[in-house]
Amino acid sequence: MNRVKTIFIIILIVLTGILFAAGETFPLLFINPTVHLWTNISLLLFFVVELVIILLIFKPDQNVRPAQTVNTFMGIKVGKILLSICFIAIYILAIKTEIERFLTIFIILYFIYLILETIFLLKRQKLNKLQIESK
Repeated sequence: MNRVKTIFIIILIVLTGILFAAGETFPLLFINPTVHLWTNISLLLFFVVELVIILLIFKPDQNVRPAQTVNTFMGIKVGKILLSICFIAIYILAIKTEIERFLTIFIILYFIYLILETIFLLKRQKLNKLQIESK
């Protein structure tokens, strides 16, 4: 289980690094430096949230309770949505420039990390099923 968790953390670090490098490589996408800064902050936000998700989903005490894993995952999803809404609201209220560009980039990042979360949960559920069947 720890091996899978380590692999997922490495995948998360690599994905975040690739997305950050892409943002730094193509600065023409970011006309306004403020949008670029907030996009990098968004990337950091998603990285931290995904890291917390990995650590909570792969807790050792959830090996025999798949329902608890799903409950934890769904609770984190609601928290992530609320955090994202607050983050967007702060940007709109504080910055007020190039809102459409920032929202487009933010939503793209949100969906990229959503796909990654789904893969994590499916793998965790598969591991739970194998553990239950082996007992």
